[in-house]
Amino acid sequence: MHNEDESISHLLAQEDWKSLAHMLMSMEIELGDERRETRKLQKELCMVKAVLHQKLVTTNGSNTIDLSFFVGAVKLVRRLEKEYDRLGVERRDFIIFLNLLLTKFSQQKLIVTKPAERKAEFKKHKRVVEDEYIPV
Repeated sequence: MHNEDESISHLLAQEDWKSLAHMLMSMEIELGDERRETRKLQKELCMVKAVLHQKLVTTNGSNTIDLSFFVGAVKLVRRLEKEYDRLGVERRDFIIFLNLLLTKFSQQKLIVTKPAERKAEFKKHKRVVEDEYIPV
């Protein structure tokens, strides 16, 4: 089964952004429960779906992804997984798809658009370069 998972994530990584956006919008979010907390989670998932769809449609295909968006997406998926576990939701189609999207996101080049983040990244890389190339 592990090989099937790898092949699915590999196939998804080969898809263009507009196809992924279409797949996302064609997914139904079914949690199989009508408790108040579950309905609240379902509404949040619908909002995530809409925002993510907009992001995928506007992605320009330059094989880059904003660092803050990537980190936010990872944190969001991890939090949603914990909510699924806490509520005992068994239908995890949407979370599986989000995890596959994270795989595609992780294959993109990270870009930093905020000046403070850019400065921190440059300092971190500068320190690595200086530590590596110290003459002996």
